[in-house]
Amino acid sequence: MMVHDVEFAPSMDVILQETLPALETLRQAGITRYIGITGYPLQTLRELVERSPVKIDIVLSYCRGTLFDQTLREYMPFFQGRGVGVANAAPLGMGLLTRGPPPRWHPATDELKDACARAYAFCQVY
Repeated sequence: MMVHDVEFAPSMDVILQETLPALETLRQAGITRYIGITGYPLQTLRELVERSPVKIDIVLSYCRGTLFDQTLREYMPFFQGRGVGVANAAPLGMGLLTRGPPPRWHPATDELKDACARAYAFCQVY
């Protein structure tokens, strides 16, 4: 069971003191086997793993293991060292190399969005 987009919680303390312990209760009752957290900022995921009163089994982040952003690599030793699985969502950059502009909320910089649009246009010609 995953706690989705943890960076949008009103406070990390809510996740640490209420949400994760509630999921641990479900795990102990046999309702779920694994507990995970998801989000974009890898540092936030790391901090939650470090501070969690319960074992976090998996983290999922997106757009951090792509051609454009390999930040996930820096965090892998930390997660692996704690036996935390890692899921790399959106390894293709959430459509940056496809037709049309990405959504306004896309985490890429404007410079990267422009470069990807040029790369897509180039590929269409050749």
